[in-house]
Amino acid sequence: MNNFPGKIGLVTGAGSGIGRATAIELARQGATVTVTDIDEATAAETTEMIRKDGGDALAVTVDIADEDSVRAAVEHTVTAYGGLDFAVNNAGMASHRQQLDQMTLDQFERVVRVNLAGTFLCMKYELPALRRRGGGAIVNIASNGGLYAIPTAPAYVAAKHGIV
Repeated sequence: MNNFPGKIGLVTGAGSGIGRATAIELARQGATVTVTDIDEATAAETTEMIRKDGGDALAVTVDIADEDSVRAAVEHTVTAYGGLDFAVNNAGMASHRQQLDQMTLDQFERVVRVNLAGTFLCMKYELPALRRRGGGAIVNIASNGGLYAIPTAPAYVAAKHGIV
């Protein structure tokens, strides 16, 4: 099946796990994929896997907690491929496995900055690119952790609930 022929997508956190599996499957379905990750080497590995399977992919290093980095990743996709039709915002980080009263404000803010603000930043720059192509779709990956309390992951729960 080729459900995405001619479509251009961007997947964050595509260097491993769910992001990698998503990018590979979208490419198998005919999409051209920008593989983004904070880890340049793992993004390149995913890109190589897609290319070996006959797909078209581009690796871009991005820190979704950094606005300039996100803007550059979306612009790189649009410049390289002529636009953006969809995005999967999957990148995130785990919490510090601490009770709330043991967590520092810096630790809390870092998890929220990456997981929640990072998703916001991705959408902020993806939406205009999608509109220029006449529309598209964005899938934001949350977690069951955004639906219930996890005593040792308060920042993660807060951020993922914000995405939900």
